[in-house]
Order: sequence, then C-alpha cells, then structure tokens
Amino acid sequence: MVKGKVLLVNPPYVEHVYSGKLSRNAIAINIPLGLAYLGAVLEKNQIPVQAVDANVLALSVKETARRILKSDAKYIFITSTTNTITRIYEIIKLVKKYSDRVIVIGGPHATFAPNETIKESKDVDIVVRSEGEYTALDIAMGKPLSEIDGITYRNDEKEIIKNKPRARIENLDELPIPARHLFPHKLYRPGAFFNTGVKNNQAITMLTSRGCPNLCTYCSSVHFWGTKVRFRSAQNIVNEVEYLMKTYDTKQIAILDDMFTAHIPRLKEFCNIIIEKKIKVRWWCYSRVTALNKNLMALMKKAGCYALNFGIESGNEEVIKRIKKNITKEKAWEVFSAAKELDILIHASFMVGLPGDTRDTVMDTINWAIKLNPHVPLFCITTPFPGTELYFEALEKGWMDHIKSWDDAGLHMKTKYHNDDLSAEDIYELYKLAQKKFFYRPQFFWTTFKRLIRHPNEIKGYLYSGIYMLTET
Repeated sequence: MVKGKVLLVNPPYVEHVYSGKLSRNAIAINIPLGLAYLGAVLEKNQIPVQAVDANVLALSVKETARRILKSDAKYIFITSTTNTITRIYEIIKLVKKYSDRVIVIGGPHATFAPNETIKESKDVDIVVRSEGEYTALDIAMGKPLSEIDGITYRNDEKEIIKNKPRARIENLDELPIPARHLFPHKLYRPGAFFNTGVKNNQAITMLTSRGCPNLCTYCSSVHFWGTKVRFRSAQNIVNEVEYLMKTYDTKQIAILDDMFTAHIPRLKEFCNIIIEKKIKVRWWCYSRVTALNKNLMALMKKAGCYALNFGIESGNEEVIKRIKKNITKEKAWEVFSAAKELDILIHASFMVGLPGDTRDTVMDTINWAIKLNPHVPLFCITTPFPGTELYFEALEKGWMDHIKSWDDAGLHMKTKYHNDDLSAEDIYELYKLAQKKFFYRPQFFWTTFKRLIRHPNEIKGYLYSGIYMLTET
C-alpha cells in the first residue's frame, strides 16, 4: 500500500444559502469539525494533510477549483450537505478537467444518497458513508477499494459497488483532538446571537457525542450517527476545553452535538469538574426540553453555560406527534420559564411546512413561538433531507416533484418543496409571516431591551442580526 497526500475541502455555501446582504457577520461560520477530525486521524498516522475552507475564505467555484489544483495532494476529500452538493459537482468538474486527482465525497448528503451522488457526477470517484475517520485513513493508505468498509465507488467496469457499512467508533475518547490548526482559525465567527463580545477567534465549537435515540422524521442525524449514543467522557471533554483555552485563547465554546445534555451523570460530572477547577469559559449547547429541569440548568449556569438552544419545531400537538418529536408543550413551557428565571439566553427553532402543516397549524406554531417568547427564535423552511423519513414520504407523495436540483430544497431560502396542503409559495409566505409576527412586536423589543441592559456585550450580535433580517430577500 502506498500512502497519498490528502487535501480536505469545505465547499462554499454561505453566499448560496443565506440572502441577507448587509451583515455577513450575522451568520456563524465554524471550523468544519468533521474534516478536522479526519485531519487529526490522518496526521496521527503520518499522512500529509492540507485543508482549504472555501466557505470561510468566500471563494467562488472557480477559485475553489484553482486552490485544489495548486495542491499536490493525491486525494481530495470534500464534505457535502444537500445545500452544497451542486456546487461540489461544479468544483470537481473543473478539477477533473485538468487533473486525475482522486475525488472522495463524504458528509451527510453523500452518505444518504451515495448512488445518486456517483450517478449525478461522473467526476466522483469514491463516496464515504457515515463516520469517515478510519475510512479516510484506509483510502489515504492506499488500501484496495474492495477491502474498505463504508464506501461506494465505481469499479473498472463502471459498475457502482457499495461495500458493507463500517463499524461505528464505540470509544470516542480514542479519537485525537480535531486538527483545527489546519484551518485559518482567526477567520471564523460565532454569528449574531452567540456573539457575546469576545473576539471572533476566541469563540470555538466542539462535539462530545455521536448518535441519537430519537426518531424525528425530518432529522438526518440519527441516520448518520446511528440510534446508539456514544459519549465522550466528562474528563476527556474538559481536557479539550483546557487545550482550546491554552492553544487558542478560547473564551466561548459552542457544543454542537444533539445529546450533550442527555447523559445526566456525565453532564453533572462535566459541570462539577469545570467548577472545581475554576475554569472560566462561557459555553452554550443544544438540548431537548425533556432532558432539563431548573436545578440542572442552575448547575450548568454555574459551570459557565450562558445559553441553550432548543428544537421546538411546531406549536400544533398533532403535527408534533406526526413528526415524532416526542416532546410536550407543557414541558417546553416549564423549561423555558425556568431558564428565563436563571437568566439563560434561550434560542428555539420552529419549522414551517412540516408534514400535516396547514395555514392553521403554522399559525399555531407562530402563536406558540410568541407565547414561549424565546430571546431568539429561528424559523426554518422544512427541508426534505435525503435519508430522513420526511424525504421518503415527500418522494412517495409527490411533494418534491418540482425540485429539479438539490438547490431547490429549502432551508433558509425559497423552496420548491410543498406538502399536501401548502404550496411552495404558501410555505415561503408563512415563513416570512412568522418572522414578521414574532420580531415586530412590542414584547420582543421589550424583552430584548431588558436582556441587553443586563448583557451589553450582546448588543453587537443583535445589531448584526437586525441588519441581516432587514436585508434578507
């Protein structure tokens, strides 16, 4: 086997997905941790690695291709999402025109649509499905493709071959700290509502678990990471926090995995270690409302937690059941009320155009968002990501008939997806209505004013966000 140099590529997407023109600082751009983990494992095994983050560098398709061609790497590893895949096809078409680099596509989109990815672009050589660290290592080591678990590829006869899945990494503590040094650290930023006055390069992201036992129909996470949750140990997480503070002068951390708060003993141990060691760092995390209570949130705040991000999605009980969200409005109200009493910043996401959504149910969602009154709501257009139950339902019912490319799918832009009761135009209209009804209220301005009086370090973030929203098309 002959080792080959690797170039890790994060494709450009901010200009494509987000349309607010006057304040790009409102949009968070983080180090691509998936690629950083790949880089760490490759470096640990003496594989030469470079990286190009075309997103944070704001490179065009042509500029990204030129950066790839300037590299002497044999293997080009590109991470993909549904919202970036068409640009990836454009980039690799240019790369293949002038070179014979081996193009390897990984990430969520390629994982859930491996055959489609290879069929849609003749320039894709290999698709890496699901967790990619050790699969990438096998490829870079020159192992025969027929012997590599977790890949889909074309053989010499141009047939599409799908090898067996790779076993998941059970002990996450064995993974090295992500190779963040491969990326231009000073260029990343936390975005508007997680901007607490620290310098952009003092805010950083990390992951502490993989997997999710929940089966929300719209979410691809469980299909990518699996239903069995694998947790890093509390001490291992603290070790990384201390490393980040020493290496990058980190002051603020975003914990991005779905299940950080799910393992209560681990969560308490993490908080207690932070408190006992007097580690001064601010952090926020995602959580389900079902995982928390006031006492636990009080401990988290003492350990530096200043914000929580909850997925609420709908304000209609029938829609909540249909999407298998497995939360109750009663519990959401309880947790939101307790978090406000503790002066914890609350983010909450809501979706427009879910299965079962009508104008009435979307109004239920808007009214529920207003009643919950999080400091920051995020309204999203429902997107049928490949691999999800929603995606297959949408295919079966013709909700994607007008989607001619992956760019038409949705997220924070206009969509061609629809459901049984709402057209694509209806969904976008209701998405804009949700923003208007929530943000243009005296109570929102009063809540925000009170928050900023107590936390003036957050003023810049709110300003960025306001400018962005006023210029979003």
